[in-house]
Amino acid sequence: MKKVVVTGATGFIGRNLVRKLVDLGFYVYAVIRPNSKNKDKLDVAKNLEIIELDMFDIDRLSALIVNECDIFCHLAWEGVRGADRDGHELQVGNYLNSLKTVQAAKDLGCHVYMTTGSQAEYGVYDKEIDEMVECNPTTEYGRQKYRFFQDGMGLAEKLGVSFKEARIFSLYGPGDYENTMVCSVLGSMLDNNEIDLTAGTHDWNFLYIDDAVDGMVKLITDKCSDGAYNFSGDETRILRDFVEIMYREAKSKSILNFGSIPYLGSGPIGMKPDNSKLKRETSWAPKVDFAKGINKMITKLTGKR
Repeated sequence: MKKVVVTGATGFIGRNLVRKLVDLGFYVYAVIRPNSKNKDKLDVAKNLEIIELDMFDIDRLSALIVNECDIFCHLAWEGVRGADRDGHELQVGNYLNSLKTVQAAKDLGCHVYMTTGSQAEYGVYDKEIDEMVECNPTTEYGRQKYRFFQDGMGLAEKLGVSFKEARIFSLYGPGDYENTMVCSVLGSMLDNNEIDLTAGTHDWNFLYIDDAVDGMVKLITDKCSDGAYNFSGDETRILRDFVEIMYREAKSKSILNFGSIPYLGSGPIGMKPDNSKLKRETSWAPKVDFAKGINKMITKLTGKR
């Protein structure tokens, strides 16, 4: 039975990845912060062991896990929303702690290391984005994510550990943060509330959480090259189209006020991700289109009402 370490195990991606790995028969060490209020979101399983450890103490991990491990999945990163994305001290702390996880992976005997990156590493582009596009991050979050990608991969190479980054675009699905655009707007639609929106004329792309997790499993188990891999869906269209799909699937009677919220700064920032590298090297492909994913979320949300 292969053994996998997952940091950030109670986050949206983390708990879904842990569940998938456990179901596939891996033995999973789920690393969470001490006294995490989200601990109960992790299912109980005989092949799941929870380790409570702050990220700044991650270099102690090899003393807490007695067995050698095979794979290390580093998902923990604080300050991913709002003003925290430009908090220099916080984001540099994430970078330094993340470097420690590469050494921790080596100390545990792991031969594969995967981390989650972000579209924020690329910065602003009005063209299709593949992994060869130059990264020009505009936020401290994006800068430190990209810094870790570069330095972490360099350290992993010195240590003889395979390093891969799942560079995430926009994920959605049941259990995501309630204030994301999809979760907040869908909830309002189900309540038939009037909704203020931007014009929604910029390009966007969504990937369902189950498809993202499937891709991550392939990334850590298939024989593919080191480096970054874009994780995105196959449907890139203007954001308004996605909102209208949500409206249709929710059978909502909400009034949608497109354009009532002005774009900030110089205007809308869109995205056109290219996920062909991940498809080519792992035979992965998204299975859940946006309408189907929204219906899965509706089923989950209405079941709680």
